[in-house]
Amino acid sequence: MIKKVEMFYVVCDNCGVSCFEGSDWSCTVDEISAKEVASDSDWIIYEGKDYCQECYSYDDNDEIVIKTIVK
Repeated sequence: MIKKVEMFYVVCDNCGVSCFEGSDWSCTVDEISAKEVASDSDWIIYEGKDYCQECYSYDDNDEIVIKTIVK
C-alpha cells in the first residue's frame, strides 16, 4: 500500500539549496524539526527569510551581510 505523507524542509531564500543538502535525510515530519536541522547547520533567519551558511557573512560591525546571487 502507498500512502501520501506531508514532510518539511527549509530552502535558502537566496540560493535555493535545501537544508538537507549533503545529508542522509531529505526532510522531517514537522516544521519545527526542519528549522532545528537548518539552525544546527548554521543557517539563519534574517528579516523573515532563511539563509544557508554560504549566503551570509558578518561585516566588521557584526552586521549580517546577505550575498548577492545572480540568477
